[in-house]
Amino acid sequence: MKVATVARSPSKAASKSAAAKTAASKKSANKKAVKAAFKAAVRKSASKKAAAKKAAGRKAATKVVAKPEPVKVEVKPDPKAGKQPRLRSQPVEVQEIDVQIQRERRSRLIPYKPRSYGARPKQAKAGVLLETLTKNMGKALPLPSRAALPTVVEMGIFCIFATGGNSARVSFDAMVRLRKSFSEWNEFRVSEAYEFLEVLEDINVIEPYDHCEKVLEFVNEIYQDQNAVDLEFLRDLDAVDRLIALNRYRSLGPALSHYMALGLQGFDGILFHYSWSRVVQRVGIVPRAGSPKALVASLAEVFGALDTLALQINLIDLGEEICLPKNPQCRNCYLVLSCKSRKL
Repeated sequence: MKVATVARSPSKAASKSAAAKTAASKKSANKKAVKAAFKAAVRKSASKKAAAKKAAGRKAATKVVAKPEPVKVEVKPDPKAGKQPRLRSQPVEVQEIDVQIQRERRSRLIPYKPRSYGARPKQAKAGVLLETLTKNMGKALPLPSRAALPTVVEMGIFCIFATGGNSARVSFDAMVRLRKSFSEWNEFRVSEAYEFLEVLEDINVIEPYDHCEKVLEFVNEIYQDQNAVDLEFLRDLDAVDRLIALNRYRSLGPALSHYMALGLQGFDGILFHYSWSRVVQRVGIVPRAGSPKALVASLAEVFGALDTLALQINLIDLGEEICLPKNPQCRNCYLVLSCKSRKL
């Protein structure tokens, strides 16, 4: 028996293979399109996230954050601790105010304002100027007659009391009582100012506590500087070196340092100081000069017959507090009526 074989035509086989290739290419094209669409969607979402993050960052940068209010901690001072030290974190303005209050408390100058300043300054006269200064600022005095020669430290204590309106005898007695009430200087310097009030109770010292407080500061400064309460080496120095050495002690100030230096030469003569030279040159009673020797000679010529001790001390205080190098307070100056350089 014979089996008949049917042969396929070549045209049909070729058409089937072409259709299969076309379907495969379409399928791959669809896959590529899906991948491309997916990548585009991912890129779009990433760009949206980046834009949102950038906008949020800008908004956060421009946003003002309120500062939290500082917590106020109330510190109660310990009554047993005594005087509280100044905090280092205090503003500079507060410290300057404290210094100004302390300076005003110890100042010898009283507020001054004349009824009228006048259209023009009057002619300056030596006697009138000295009388005006003495009337408003007091008088610096030498040691009382027949008084024993004190040490240099005791001379400083006398000068501190004598510039506060006390007489020479009261100032000298106050110095002697304070010195004899303690057996040694170490016991003296570790005491308190109020402990001296009983010793000075019956001699009528003006403002005794303030004077005793300054005396204690002076003695303690000497001890810190010299490791002993002794200044006798100043007697071997000349006038200029004495002033340089005494100006180291801030408790004295320029006027008291000058007063002590004059005391070491018998409260006589004239020592140059920039503050008194500035005042007398501005007033016009002494011709302007660039030499300290010329200014000392001019002052001695004009005021030679008068009390040059009180004149120098009062002029220095006036120059340090009122007649300043810059921005002088002419309206509050005692010599404004006779000052040629006044600025009103």
